[in-house]
Amino acid sequence: MTAGPKRTRPSSVADLEGLFAGVAHRLSTLPPGPGRTQATEFAEQGRVAMRRGKRDDALALFLRAHEILDSEEREPELREFPRGLIAYLPRGDPGVPVGPEEDALVNRLRLALRLAAVRRRDGMDTNEVEACLRAADVQFRNGDRPAAVRSINAALGMLERASPPRPAPAGPRDPGVKR
Repeated sequence: MTAGPKRTRPSSVADLEGLFAGVAHRLSTLPPGPGRTQATEFAEQGRVAMRRGKRDDALALFLRAHEILDSEEREPELREFPRGLIAYLPRGDPGVPVGPEEDALVNRLRLALRLAAVRRRDGMDTNEVEACLRAADVQFRNGDRPAAVRSINAALGMLERASPPRPAPAGPRDPGVKR
């Protein structure tokens, strides 16, 4: 969660403009809802107060908008591998939405492409699989994540069905299980 500024004294006009820019940026990343509406109203009132030279009022309104935004922002879902496994180089701040290079779905697509390349090298005809993965890429770029997931799942299903059966894992027997 991004904490807003904690100022209590009137700021310069440049500082107030910076506060407004910060509120505007945070508003652009917040999904629609009542909190976003309230914060937008406070930000607009603060901008009007700033233009009229009422720095105390503008500061109070911008800080109120930041408080609302702080309460509306959700903590990111914690997962064991939150940003994918393939070619992972973390970028950006924790809690900030990830870009396409770190998106878990994009990394899943990369993994499927690598698996298809391995199966092609093993002699499998992967044309249909690669067509599904190209479609998934287009769907993702067009913002249709559910369709991209379905296409990737279909491609992975084709790869799995064409794979040779895996032998049962060898290992010690569980002494607590009677056979």
